[in-house]
Amino acid sequence: MSKKQQKRTRRIWKVGVFVVLFLAAALVVFLVGREMEWWGCADGDLMCAESENRDEEDDEVEEDIEKDDAGLSGGEDFDTSSSSIEAEKNVVHDKTPTGETLGVWVTSKSVSGGMLRIRVQIDQNISSGTCALTIGGYSKEVPVIAEPQSASCQGFDVPVGEYSGNSFVITVKSGGKSGSVSGVVDG
Repeated sequence: MSKKQQKRTRRIWKVGVFVVLFLAAALVVFLVGREMEWWGCADGDLMCAESENRDEEDDEVEEDIEKDDAGLSGGEDFDTSSSSIEAEKNVVHDKTPTGETLGVWVTSKSVSGGMLRIRVQIDQNISSGTCALTIGGYSKEVPVIAEPQSASCQGFDVPVGEYSGNSFVITVKSGGKSGSVSGVVDG
């Protein structure tokens, strides 16, 4: 090889190494920036969307804690005009002797077609247990359904003629843990 070719080869290697280092640095900045949330989420970015959902859930939990601290969440009944309650997160815990609690809230409730339907979410991933509904002299027990990051009750579908009154309590028990939520049936 001539000296000219050697210089050219070195120059190509230097440029190549520079480009590789530049791309590696750009990748590191991108990943660190994403983790540090330097940039907003792009549409369709599932990891970022999950992070935003966790942030929203954290905000809702903080609101519940503030309500508890202010004495607003002592198991009182809610007077709502909507038959489907997404925002109702009246978390009332029953303390067990071990002090273990489950956060429990109503994700939806409705009365239609002669049936009362109540759906309940649990804040922990439990794989077994029971959910018990009590409303105006009527009781029903259903199993806990395990989900990837939490759990729910199988769901309550109760014929309207089976109960009287409109105040209900749902108690969830799993192992040494328990929690409950109360509310009012509209309609």
